[in-house]
Amino acid sequence: MTNPPEGSKSPFECFMCERPLKMGPGMYEGRAVNVWDILVCDRCYRGNEDGIVTSRHPKLIAHLERSDLPYKLNEEGYLSWPKG
Repeated sequence: MTNPPEGSKSPFECFMCERPLKMGPGMYEGRAVNVWDILVCDRCYRGNEDGIVTSRHPKLIAHLERSDLPYKLNEEGYLSWPKG
């Protein structure tokens, strides 16, 4: 994974906020959530550590349901990040 030339659009973007991500040697602004087949930026991941408010991220729920991917809600009714 390397970044595109200066001035061109990044091929990587956060699934949740759609912010372009810099991903390459020594620069990783996001992480893969392989179980859900998505990339998320560090800001979205850390900002939702206690759970993802599903009403604020309908695109994520639609993706999980359309792709028949596993997910669970925590005690507060928020979507939990998958373990591992």
